[in-house]
Amino acid sequence: MRRLGVLITVALALVLIIPRVSSARTWNIARDGTGDAPTIQAGIDSSAVGDTVSLVDGTYTGPGNWDVDFRGRQIVVRSASSIPDACIIDCSDPSWRRGFIFSSGESSESILEGITIQNAYHSSGGGVYCSGSSPTITNVVFRDNSAEIAGGGMLCEGGSSPAITSSTFKRNSAMDGGGMSCSASSPILIDVVFQDNYTGEPGLGGGLACAGVSSPELINVAFVENSSQTNGGGVAVWGGSTPILTNVLFWENRAMSAGGAISCTGGVSLTACTFVLNSSPEYGAAIHTVGSPAVTIERSIVAFNFGSDAIFASGGDCPELTCCDIFDNYLGDWIWCIADQESVRGNFSQDPLFCDLSSGDFTLEECSPCLPGNHPDGYSCGGVMGADGAGCECSSGTEPTTWGAIKASYR
Repeated sequence: MRRLGVLITVALALVLIIPRVSSARTWNIARDGTGDAPTIQAGIDSSAVGDTVSLVDGTYTGPGNWDVDFRGRQIVVRSASSIPDACIIDCSDPSWRRGFIFSSGESSESILEGITIQNAYHSSGGGVYCSGSSPTITNVVFRDNSAEIAGGGMLCEGGSSPAITSSTFKRNSAMDGGGMSCSASSPILIDVVFQDNYTGEPGLGGGLACAGVSSPELINVAFVENSSQTNGGGVAVWGGSTPILTNVLFWENRAMSAGGAISCTGGVSLTACTFVLNSSPEYGAAIHTVGSPAVTIERSIVAFNFGSDAIFASGGDCPELTCCDIFDNYLGDWIWCIADQESVRGNFSQDPLFCDLSSGDFTLEECSPCLPGNHPDGYSCGGVMGADGAGCECSSGTEPTTWGAIKASYR
């Protein structure tokens, strides 16, 4: 009995000294103001650590539903349905309006999920402004947002490292980084699409711009039909930035000066990427580089690009290619500064045999020379070349594709 009494006493003492953890609460917000709080901002301001601000489907606009500031809170703001097209933050207004603001040291536990942000306009960071913060953004659509300077869809600056996953940047515009811009920041992007974003003259980076010693990492990202009036139709990199791109597709991006797909300074790493039907009239229909150290390009496909040299170095080190297929680009393939890299380190020039180029299916026929075991020289590259793996059987009577034939039948 004495032992039981001691155990009870200890248990009671533990109850008294261990702080109680309050249960997380969900704040339901309705667009007509009839929810648990009248606006999204009011819901955030009422929340505590671990809470969720859940938005009933609809279109939210007006004070409290734009320029929404997380204020450093570790909470989740999400749509109730998890369908971005059903839950829209509309920032249409004559004045400058952003969608969301992260500028109070938000961490990965500050989460924005399952919404669309549209029609925002600001000096920089139209849809989302992120400074010195590292939130998690997932399943979010950035649509028709703009900025006068940088980051029409989103701006990251001041040491921000947000994680952006399963999201889309579409029809956003700015002087630099029509879709997104990062300065002195290192975001990670996984399963993200940049489509039809734009920069005007003298802007850089139709889809994404990286400057100020940024080190973003892109995995399974697609740049489609983005454009720049100067350099980097898909991506522009400068100012000592060293992004790492893995399994990235560049399709039909265009620049009016250099780098139809990407224009970058030295130190950039491109692995298992596909560059197809990108264009620039002057330098680097697909890839334009300048400076040192060399840009490294590994296990990548560069095919059917047009308007200028597929790969062009304006100065500094020539890009270093390993296990790359450079095929049927309009002005030639292994030419200029990469001429001596053909047939070394596993490089070659053969039709990659995409399953359906005209419809944007860049998976590979099973007999593609870009798949492991099919290398024309028997070289072991350690993985698939290009952003996609095998996707279809070998077509019967496969004939080599030519740039002229592709352009004649495309769309």
